[in-house]
Amino acid sequence: MASSLAWFAGSYIAAFMAWASVFRRWIDPWLRRRIGALMGVEIVWVEALRFPLRARIWGTRHAADERVETRVGFVAAGALFGAAMVPIVALSALLASTARVPEDVGHALYLMSTVLLVVFLRSVSGSASEAA
Repeated sequence: MASSLAWFAGSYIAAFMAWASVFRRWIDPWLRRRIGALMGVEIVWVEALRFPLRARIWGTRHAADERVETRVGFVAAGALFGAAMVPIVALSALLASTARVPEDVGHALYLMSTVLLVVFLRSVSGSASEAA
């Protein structure tokens, strides 16, 4: 049991981190360009928090109307939390479609999901801001 848990946990962590890398490199820039074009603004990563940790969120490059900024914030929250859920949904589909993963291992992987969700969000939103 312990070795299969370690193998599945390692695979799950690797999949989560690979997804974070793919999202950060290709999907995030594409989403910002597309959504920015629809909203008529340029969406960039801006610093949102400095203490107790640095965090970024989507914002507009130049000052925009408060309603536009609010919409950008809501879309950003939805996009980032939605993207963070993709590996959890994939895990759920995997567990539902196969009996190769022992039930107790599946439960342990779900428990890891909350921590990995936070790691994903931190990984995606933790770098330097782009605003001028």
